[in-house]
Amino acid sequence: MTLTLTQSSTRPTRVQRFNSSRIPIVLLFVYLGLPLLALLLFSFSRVWDGTVLPSAFTLEHWKNALQNTDVVQATGRSLFVTLMVCVINWIVVIPAAYIAVVVSPRLRSLFHALAIAPFALPWIVIAAGMQLTVGEFAPQLFATVGLLVVTISAVTFPYLYWAVESSLISNNVKQLAEAAQMSGAGWWQTITRVAVPSAKKGIMSGTLLVASAAFGEFAITQIIIGGAYETLPLWTLRMFHGRVPGAGTDLAAVSFAIFLVLFAVSMVLSRIDSDPAQPTLGGSQKLQNRKGVKR
Repeated sequence: MTLTLTQSSTRPTRVQRFNSSRIPIVLLFVYLGLPLLALLLFSFSRVWDGTVLPSAFTLEHWKNALQNTDVVQATGRSLFVTLMVCVINWIVVIPAAYIAVVVSPRLRSLFHALAIAPFALPWIVIAAGMQLTVGEFAPQLFATVGLLVVTISAVTFPYLYWAVESSLISNNVKQLAEAAQMSGAGWWQTITRVAVPSAKKGIMSGTLLVASAAFGEFAITQIIIGGAYETLPLWTLRMFHGRVPGAGTDLAAVSFAIFLVLFAVSMVLSRIDSDPAQPTLGGSQKLQNRKGVKR
């Protein structure tokens, strides 16, 4: 007796193809997407009162928000502070993580303690402490943009440090650095040609976290410099507390525009992270061979 199976019986149905493991992903998208959808609809709504969807739509709120001089200037200030914070963190944190992993592992416990401090202490307390310290020893820096940048850098550096250190350890950079130094590479060359490429993914992800935290920070800005240097979060806070007519829809438009920018940046960084090129011992051997040829 033979059993004949038709092609349709062996093909899985749509229900079978739907894996139950996708349910949490769908729920996550719904959980994160519904607020964004509501924000987008509200930014385009002309009338939205007592209905599931807006009764009328308009582009006037986006036009007002993007043509508002205060919004443009506040966005420029926020971008400047964010860029300076990222640069300071790159200059300080990447060499520090390299030292902790490769040069002097004993310092890792110290760096870990420093990285935990911003999470153990409220950022407002750190900002107030910076104000008191600067007012006592360097009053010329009191309530300046430089102090604001340094303070935000101090509280956001753990995001970059943990990411870079993890990347360096997972890629066995200590062994790669030793091979590069045996090839004749100097300290700076080892960092730029071995450590940085190895920690590229950590640098990208950590930088995105630092930039997001710096761009959205308003409590430290309020304490350090106040309204004299109004960033976009401070403008948002002023509009929210000022009860300005129509400010809610303008805020929705600005907030969604910021989300689009951050989403685009994260997509670009993720594409960069997907590059599989990593420094290897073979690369260090090639460097050594080139050194030998030059000799």
